[in-house]
Amino acid sequence: LSCLTVVLVVLIRPLAALLSNDPDIHNLLYENRASLATMLFAMNLSVFLEKILVGMGKTKEVLIAGLVGSWLGQVPAVWLMLRYRHDLSSIYYGSALGYALMCALLTAIIFNTNWAEATTEARRRGRL
Repeated sequence: LSCLTVVLVVLIRPLAALLSNDPDIHNLLYENRASLATMLFAMNLSVFLEKILVGMGKTKEVLIAGLVGSWLGQVPAVWLMLRYRHDLSSIYYGSALGYALMCALLTAIIFNTNWAEATTEARRRGRL
């Protein structure tokens, strides 16, 4: 994830050229590359953590963490950021905060998992 984030920050102009020929779009993405990279890093980390829990059969917990991260994290964070600054980076940073909240919840669930119980449950599901 870190390597991809660095690639995005360093190579934003060539990547922007894949999306549009408009130099204004290229400049907009270049100016907001740090906030975009932060948001994409947090989003991809949340997907990674979700996959761990889905693999453990904890889909209900993933749903709840996603709802909390989106509605109690992203929406208010973007709203607050836009009140402070009216630009694209506010949207990206607000979204990143929501994803960070979701990552914190997912990480807490993972670290508080009873692994012996999770192993037993996985074996039971594997027999079905």
